[in-house]
Amino acid sequence: MKKLCLLGTVCAYCFTFTGNSWAATFDFSSFESGFQGTTTLSLPEADFTSLGDDIFLNQATTSDICAINGGTTGSCNTDLNVEFNGLASAITFDVFGWASGDTILVSLFDAGDNLLASNTILANGVYSFASTGVASILFDDSSTAAGVAYGNWSFELTQVPLPAAVWLFGSGLLGLIGISIRKKVS
Repeated sequence: MKKLCLLGTVCAYCFTFTGNSWAATFDFSSFESGFQGTTTLSLPEADFTSLGDDIFLNQATTSDICAINGGTTGSCNTDLNVEFNGLASAITFDVFGWASGDTILVSLFDAGDNLLASNTILANGVYSFASTGVASILFDDSSTAAGVAYGNWSFELTQVPLPAAVWLFGSGLLGLIGISIRKKVS
């Protein structure tokens, strides 16, 4: 009976933590509008990293974000990296401020840094990606104009489950501890 209970516990651990998925957006409302004085901005859903000097948030209209090059007098024309805290899919965002001379290549990567999809931003508007298993997005900005900002994000986020091997290892370790205690008692 004890062996059957132990087997049931092991199976429960293996199947309990499957990936849960939920609709999400980025909420920048806890940050002040304007220059952030940092190159990394962390939210529960993702970390944003400017490959330039700063991050700028515009809370006035759509809560959009851009990576700044040139300090507090610079423009939004540098690379921005978004690292999701899980795996994202069905990603949609708006592009604001595009002008002639702006060239932004958007690349989506999986957890192994394999390219899933890419698209070049050629105008203001809504951009959607149907890719699944997205771990990060790189906005590669090679603009000669002022650059763009990104806002109105929506996506599905899936929690990355722990592999079954971790649960099996933990259960085995608990079993060995139990045997060790049992031998000491007798």
